[in-house]
Amino acid sequence: MDTKQEIERKLSVLVGLPFWNGGRVHNLLMLEFGQRREVAGSAGPRAVGDYALHIECPWRIVGPLGIAVGSDDRGYPPDGFKGSRDQWDRENSESLWDSRLRALMTTFSDNIIDAVQADTVGGIRLVLRNLHAIEVFPCSSREIEHWRLVRR
Repeated sequence: MDTKQEIERKLSVLVGLPFWNGGRVHNLLMLEFGQRREVAGSAGPRAVGDYALHIECPWRIVGPLGIAVGSDDRGYPPDGFKGSRDQWDRENSESLWDSRLRALMTTFSDNIIDAVQADTVGGIRLVLRNLHAIEVFPCSSREIEHWRLVRR
């Protein structure tokens, strides 16, 4: 089985599941899929899905109007920021990534995964019923983990 087929087979468990949350820790994007439930965490209860996709390479969520949010948005202040980019505390403040992802998640509807597509170098595309897609594209020649699927 080649890389493309193996990725598509492993990610096929997401087909038919809802994509209902996204967040980050530093530059790690965490997307939640499947049934939502509460689990105990060190900072108190938190919501998780049956599966999580952790992404540590370039990614974007595209829709009918173009790129809704992407990994490079982390380097910019959120919409409406009044100071200069030099004054913005990138490590400790909300970014354009945070604000756009949160806005997208609150407006998403019919966000069921309809299809999974992969390429031969580890790139993936999760096609959503609502005409959006999550696209992940490794861009390093190093043999490192670019993303992982976690089953909870």
